[in-house]
Amino acid sequence: MEAWREKQLDAEVLALHVHDRRRLCYRAIKGSKSSVAWVTAWPSPAVSMPPDNLCTMAAWFVGEGPHLLRPLIGLPLRSKGKEWGVVDEHGVAVCCARMDGALRTCHDAVKHTIARSAVDAGFRVEVEVYGVFTRALREADRRRMDAYSVREKQGLVPDLQLDDSHYELKGIRVDSSRTNYNGGVRSTGFSTGVAKKELSIANLMVEKAAKLDRDTFGVAVGQGPWQRRLEEIGGIKPLAFGQFGEMGPGLEALLASMAKRGADEMADRYLIENREAAVGVQMFHMRQRWGAAVTRVAGANAGPPW
Repeated sequence: MEAWREKQLDAEVLALHVHDRRRLCYRAIKGSKSSVAWVTAWPSPAVSMPPDNLCTMAAWFVGEGPHLLRPLIGLPLRSKGKEWGVVDEHGVAVCCARMDGALRTCHDAVKHTIARSAVDAGFRVEVEVYGVFTRALREADRRRMDAYSVREKQGLVPDLQLDDSHYELKGIRVDSSRTNYNGGVRSTGFSTGVAKKELSIANLMVEKAAKLDRDTFGVAVGQGPWQRRLEEIGGIKPLAFGQFGEMGPGLEALLASMAKRGADEMADRYLIENREAAVGVQMFHMRQRWGAAVTRVAGANAGPPW
């Protein structure tokens, strides 16, 4: 009976207009264990949200507009003399406004949550990996870059290094163009939005390396120093999370890897004799912490910025 009802619900929701917010939310969270982790989590310092955040996420979860924005709908968004649109029912303009460093704050909160989990699991961790490319350049290549700014000299700066692997983390949110979440076929078991984002991150890293080779070394065809170094370190692995707490396949794989690595400590803490069970418990707790980090910052970013 439950399977039949779920099938009926699928048909009803997917029959809605492609831009209907209920359809978008349903597609984003359906089948995503991370999106629903906060719903069943016991409140704790690592898994908690202020009341306004909770109300916002609960509304988004079912495709409704947060009640706290209703009195503000239509008001202009202003910061430092610049306008960023007007407040809308679902907080799209508020979430996407590049004001007061809110987007960077959201990204960094999730990044540091992942880093703390990696430390607990026993990984060697470095955040904001400066010099991973420039350290490997030949002296003659370094001299050719003296005219560039510090940031340009660094080239690509991965968000995280865990042991010998490098990662770039990005988040997506519903935007006015509706391209982040709509489109594509849901065939991977992951949200279309975050799966698409991880593919774009991987391509972006290669494109950036090629551009740096052209701009700094004049290499128009073939591999220059930046592309060679990107290949040497095994590339930069993409990680993506979404506005509804969902995670892309790369982030899911990293979570599973950390859970296995930290299973022994979890088994000792909870006196679990079966290691596979310990891996499951570790993954359950980590998924709640990571999911809560995403939903906490996503909900906070939807609140009034004034």
